[in-house]
Amino acid sequence: MPRADEVNELKQREHKNFVKDNVKKAVFEMQPPQKNNSQSPALAAANKNYGKVPSYINKFKSQKEEMMKKAAEELEMSRHPPGTRLMPEEERQETLRDLREAKEETNK
Repeated sequence: MPRADEVNELKQREHKNFVKDNVKKAVFEMQPPQKNNSQSPALAAANKNYGKVPSYINKFKSQKEEMMKKAAEELEMSRHPPGTRLMPEEERQETLRDLREAKEETNK
């Protein structure tokens, strides 16, 4: 058993904020890893279509847009009474002119 004068002295106690250290560690781990840009020029050189959207995706996108337009047109047509149609502006003006002329003739 060591004597009292032979016992090593204990170090001064360190004041460490464990909560703050854990927050720093969590924030650091949540950051996305840095990309290594040295590989992207090599990939671009290896494939001529690197970074381009595939044609089949563009095709599906255009088909979806067409379907959305058709659906919007059908919705608009469903709001009109059955048996009616939307007239072009020129035809509408001509029809109104004809109706006014007919009204004037009947009122004479």
